[in-house]
Amino acid sequence: MNVWQAAADLVRRSGSGALATVARVRGSTPVPAGTKMLVGAGGRLIGSVGGGCVEAEVIGAALEAQ
Repeated sequence: MNVWQAAADLVRRSGSGALATVARVRGSTPVPAGTKMLVGAGGRLIGSVGGGCVEAEVIGAALEAQ
């Protein structure tokens, strides 16, 4: 399943969703630029942007945007 199919499925199930994409990286990172994570209503996740504090911030911003 590609990211767009996953996004459509997530929105269909959750009612809304946000797509986060790692745009640029510097130094040692757990994921490369271009990595995507889908965040559905209620915090349902598909994928990861690397975990830790950064991912928590991304999830919070995505939920606020919905």
